Amino acid sequence: AMSRAARAGECGLTLIELLVALTLLGLLMVGLFGGLQLGARAWETTGQRLEDTARLQLVQDFLRLRISGAYPLETAVEAGSPGLAFTGEPDRLAFVTVLPRHLAAGLQVLTLGRAERDGRAHLLLTWRPLSPDDEDEAEAPARERILLHDITGLELAYFGAASARDLPAWHGLWQGAALRLPELIRLRVTFPEGDRRRWPDLVVRPMLDPLGF
Repeated sequence: AMSRAARAGECGLTLIELLVALTLLGLLMVGLFGGLQLGARAWETTGQRLEDTARLQLVQDFLRLRISGAYPLETAVEAGSPGLAFTGEPDRLAFVTVLPRHLAAGLQVLTLGRAERDGRAHLLLTWRPLSPDDEDEAEAPARERILLHDITGLELAYFGAASARDLPAWHGLWQGAALRLPELIRLRVTFPEGDRRRWPDLVVRPMLDPLGF
């Protein structure tokens, strides 16, 4: 009888063994759950980075096409002297070009700049139809679209010779009085500290120029 009881005890689990098994099982479940959480966070972070990278590439491609197609439209500037409908400033660019048909038809005046909205800075694009006078412009209000949210700075530079006597160089300002477009336009965007988005300098060559410069 004692031998049979001993064999039955060997087949069962003591309370300590059961507690140890439950503890190990709990630790295993905690480790598995932590791994799943880490994997989910890594997946989400990777997905957000890919989405941000795709968004930046899309914006750069859009701006490259629009700037390269800048139309050298002659117009009157200060004191009625001739010039081009092109204004290049350190943080603002305005020029005439053609937009995709789903956005607008015909020549449009595009303005690219940094805009404050609700205490945050964004890369803002506005456009309106090219108008012969201010009255028509008032009848066709400008439309706008935020290209990039939460930026800290926008820096524009223009490469070329302001006149036939000057050597080509980078300028912070480029007005249309010289009757020529800049040879190159550089666009640089910066983001807040800690933001993982990176904007490679966008350098575009306008393809159209009435004087062939």
